[in-house]
Amino acid sequence: VADEFGYTVVPVQRHVSAVARRRKKSDAIKPYPPDFINALQKNENTKHLVDENGRAKITTDYLQIDDETGKLKRGGIFSLDGLHPTTIGYGLIANIYKLTMQKHGVKFENELDWDYIIENETLVTQPPYLMHDLRLLLRFLALGRRERVTFMGKNILQQVLELFSARPEV
Repeated sequence: VADEFGYTVVPVQRHVSAVARRRKKSDAIKPYPPDFINALQKNENTKHLVDENGRAKITTDYLQIDDETGKLKRGGIFSLDGLHPTTIGYGLIANIYKLTMQKHGVKFENELDWDYIIENETLVTQPPYLMHDLRLLLRFLALGRRERVTFMGKNILQQVLELFSARPEV
């Protein structure tokens, strides 16, 4: 239909699917440009997101933070709501548009500045310190009224038992 009306389709979904490796095992599409991977490696806060084979470990998963290091463990393409892209996600989408436009003869004066994009992606470079606690709070808020009362009752009972226990946890 796009050809019939002289439009160009930008295959964003195909690239997002290539990033979601758990659903698509094929490496037919290379979703991460080499300059993006180089910029990840150069940035002190994101170099852990490139494995020893030079593949980016940034994913479409919900953000997960490593409890020990406080650094991003999973995710990075979608923001906290799991729907809207992060700055890096928008950069990757811009790259898909750029590649499609170049394929159709459009010339660009400048390349995407991946160093700038990654540096300004604070959700990935400086993840929220309380991300784990935020998840627990959201899980609690998602409980029904009866489940919340049961949860609170168990926690209060647990605290009382720990207070009077002969073997308090350290």
